Amino acid sequence: MISPKVPVCQTLKEKIKSAMEWSSWRVSKRFRDVVLDRPKVIELEDAEDQGKKAMELTKGRIAEWISNPDLLRRLVLRNIFLLLGSQVDQVLSHLYEEPEEGLPYENEANPTNGT
Repeated sequence: MISPKVPVCQTLKEKIKSAMEWSSWRVSKRFRDVVLDRPKVIELEDAEDQGKKAMELTKGRIAEWISNPDLLRRLVLRNIFLLLGSQVDQVLSHLYEEPEEGLPYENEANPTNGT
């Protein structure tokens, strides 16, 4: 006669084996994902480093401008003139649109009527 405990033990062993295989599969999948995504992590870290370097350079430039009033004044004036220049161009283009047939006073300045 077979002891009733034998099938239970075998079932438990199979469940434990299955759980261990599943666990090792999950661990290996995580490891595989980490290893495959490593270049992405490196690229991200490089991008973060480049961003930090750019911020430091920008901070240095701003500090240089503030410490040098003449340079700061020239920078501000240049930007003001650039902004005003573009606005003036827009206003002038709307005020003085060129007619399709040339300027209206061209014919009056050069009369060609039998003189």
